[in-house]
Amino acid sequence: MLEEFSIRQGSGGEGEFRGGNGVVRKFRFLKDMGAAILSSHRKLPPFGLKGGMPGKCGKNTLIHRDGSVIEVGDRLN
Repeated sequence: MLEEFSIRQGSGGEGEFRGGNGVVRKFRFLKDMGAAILSSHRKLPPFGLKGGMPGKCGKNTLIHRDGSVIEVGDRLN
């Protein structure tokens, strides 16, 4: 179930030609399942042009039902 899909305000860096704001996508899985995440700019930030500053790197986070949190890298086993 999609809980949120929004602009990640303030994530785009500073300047006229900044790196660009990212997005927030929050899903709730209602049963046990597997998923594939297709994402970019997790290690290198989106670059700015003509003096614009880079944006912030994104992250993938898994929040379990019990409240425990895992920062997901490029592999989840």
